[in-house]
Amino acid sequence: MAKNPWLPEPKAQCWVWFRPLGSETSGPRDAAALPHTSAAHEERRRNGLWGHQAYRLAPAVFVGDAEDMVVVKEMRDSKAQLKVRPGLVLDYYEGLLVLEALALSDAQCPWFEHVKDILEKEKLQRNLSPSLYVSKKLLTAAVTGPQFVTREGQVVAHRRAPLRADGPQEVEAPPGWYQVDRLLEYLPPWEAFVHPKCGLYQDYYLVQWAPPHAMDSYADTPQGCEQFPHATWEPDECLPDELDALRISAKKRWLEAQREKEKDGGNPRKFVRSVGEEVKADRKRLVEEVPAARKLAKVYNLDLHRHMKHGLREALHTELTEGDKHRIQTGWPKRQSEYPPSFGPAMPPGFCWDSCRCMEDWHTGPQTDEGKSWLDHVLRDQKLKAAIESFKTQQFLQVRGKVTNQGYFQPLTVAPRDPRQEERRLCQQASRRTEASSRERRT
Repeated sequence: MAKNPWLPEPKAQCWVWFRPLGSETSGPRDAAALPHTSAAHEERRRNGLWGHQAYRLAPAVFVGDAEDMVVVKEMRDSKAQLKVRPGLVLDYYEGLLVLEALALSDAQCPWFEHVKDILEKEKLQRNLSPSLYVSKKLLTAAVTGPQFVTREGQVVAHRRAPLRADGPQEVEAPPGWYQVDRLLEYLPPWEAFVHPKCGLYQDYYLVQWAPPHAMDSYADTPQGCEQFPHATWEPDECLPDELDALRISAKKRWLEAQREKEKDGGNPRKFVRSVGEEVKADRKRLVEEVPAARKLAKVYNLDLHRHMKHGLREALHTELTEGDKHRIQTGWPKRQSEYPPSFGPAMPPGFCWDSCRCMEDWHTGPQTDEGKSWLDHVLRDQKLKAAIESFKTQQFLQVRGKVTNQGYFQPLTVAPRDPRQEERRLCQQASRRTEASSRERRT
């Protein structure tokens, strides 16, 4: 007999579904089972016996298989061994996801207080990721009821894997059946367990029905959805396996949304585990409430024309009158005697004259000649030009850079002239003529 891949290893921790505390009868109870009759369904709906009101999780230790049953040992209460069906045993990590969903919900669950410490201890050691669990174990598997019938007529209980890859076939629905148009949303079993429109431990899907029921409103029904009035929440057991491709597509959409939610910090009503974490949560909330400082955009080449003039602020700039100009004191030295010992003016240009204004910081008065007129000398300029032209005519250099206007002289590397070169040329010419004459005589 092949081992059930959904069961834990021997001596491993797990969870078992039981009846709630204070019920008339005690013992295990299948949290995925649908009511067998419409009367039983109506009674459960009237009494609200769904979700945590009808089922509870208890920690246990998996002992082993026993024919069609499995043996588990309760970790609390009686700590006795008992036999249960395999579908009532839940993976330890998956059970923690159920407890976390209960902690995040607004439901008042009495039996949750008995196992709350287990969730607190586990969440102090690691983070729980529903998206990781779905992607690893439930993406190509279905969490269904105890009597799911495949298209081949095979009965599958609680877990069905792998899902079919082929899409739904275009066939007419038999009388009394509803045809499915598409699956709008997906709820994993732990979220469906605490959802007010679901209440069973199965995969749930928000089903959009096809014509002729596409325009019917189901918002007021127990399984209706106000956001999508033409759709209802349906457990996995009520949907045929021809819709497996739609199941996988809906799970992938849920995975994308859940990963973004976990990346952003998860549900804002995060379950606080201890006093220390309450303090951390308060600090984080206070930090989030403080608005972040707005980042200033980088601006280049600011137009300050309206605020600045001549390098000064307009409010600080004052125009000097003619009377003010005459009162300006000129205190820079103009003679050698006015300079400190061993100091003097730069040569050239030499001393400033009485009417010179080159040292005025405020730049008042008429514009002075700033062309360095003391450097102009007609005779000297003529001699410089003649020297440059004579230099250009020399045979040992050439002028370069005329195109780029970055002229410079480049020396020419010419081999020295041989004084006997002409003699060698004449000798070679005489030898060639002598050889030609001798050839003519032979012929």
